[in-house]
Amino acid sequence: MTLCNGPGEERPCPTGEIVRRGRCPACERAWKDKVNLRYRKATTNVRQTDRHWRMIRARFLAEHDTCEHEGCEMPATDVHHKLDRAEGGDSSFGNLEALCKSHHSKVTAERQARVVPARRR
Repeated sequence: MTLCNGPGEERPCPTGEIVRRGRCPACERAWKDKVNLRYRKATTNVRQTDRHWRMIRARFLAEHDTCEHEGCEMPATDVHHKLDRAEGGDSSFGNLEALCKSHHSKVTAERQARVVPARRR
């Protein structure tokens, strides 16, 4: 027999119950509710961000139907961030450009060469 571990985050059990192991029923419920809430928030934010990006992308491609790469007349299929989001760019229309698949792949490959450091032998 031992004292209840509490609802988590170094908080002791409010009732100070003695249990065989782990948590008392009240602390177990509180701990599971907190874990489930954290999981729901994370997955909801991902879904909302993904849906939001799809809406921006569709609206941008509707207004920009051809590839914006110099000299290319192919239909635009991809939307590229001029300043990458990881570098502080956003998804405003001023930071986006419509590209065909081949030019988007080329631009992305060039950017990856800058971002990914060379492997040491």
